This record gives sequence, structure tokens and C-alpha cells, in this order.
Amino acid sequence: MTESCYFDGIKNKTSFTRQDLLQSFRDGGFGLSDASFCKKLELMIREGEIVRAGRNVYCFPKGDKVAYKHECSHLANEV
Repeated sequence: MTESCYFDGIKNKTSFTRQDLLQSFRDGGFGLSDASFCKKLELMIREGEIVRAGRNVYCFPKGDKVAYKHECSHLANEV
């Protein structure tokens, strides 16, 4: 999600909740059902656009840190 207008409601916060993010999306004109929002949230976390900081607490990643992604080698997948 590269549209920064969807993050206008939370861009100045150090951390935010799922409800804050959903409200920011809706204020920016991105209408989502609750189920679609859950999938979008999962995708944003997986792609590193936001980081889960705790239970129902999220933040934007710092520029110098990369989110850990677990990937198995081809050999490990065969085993």
C-alpha cells in the first residue's frame, strides 16, 4: 500500500491499534469490510509496511531495521 493518504490519521503516532488503522483507511477513502481489513493488515505486516509491536499495537518500521522473514532453503523444504 503506497497511498500515504490512507495513513494520514496515524502518521504522527508512534504506535497505533487496529481500530486506529481501520479508521485512518476509511477516512482516506479506502472502504474495507472487517474481513478484508484483517487480510490487508496481515499482508502489510508480512510485507514490512507496518510492524506488530504487541497485542493490538502496531508501528511503522524504522528505516535502518529490516523485519525478519523466515524462509527455508530448497533442501530443507525437500526434507
